[in-house]
Amino acid sequence: MSIETTPLLSQASLRNQICCGDALDELGRVPSQTIDCIVTSPPYFRQRNYESEDQVGRESCPADYVKRLQTIFSEARRTLKETGSLWLV
Repeated sequence: MSIETTPLLSQASLRNQICCGDALDELGRVPSQTIDCIVTSPPYFRQRNYESEDQVGRESCPADYVKRLQTIFSEARRTLKETGSLWLV
């Protein structure tokens, strides 16, 4: 049995890029401390249904939603440079 892994992106390939996809999947491909700025707008709890399996905001209870956001933002923090910033809009 082989396990598929998504290769890490190079710092050069991330320059001036907008990454679109599952937050944890995309952030997992980014090396630590390489991002200057993250701008994100996660869905509010139970306010939208994008018909996507396992989407953020459709968790069964608010506590699960907050826990999921904490996981995503912990991964975002890992990718940010020491001088990086995250904008939540």
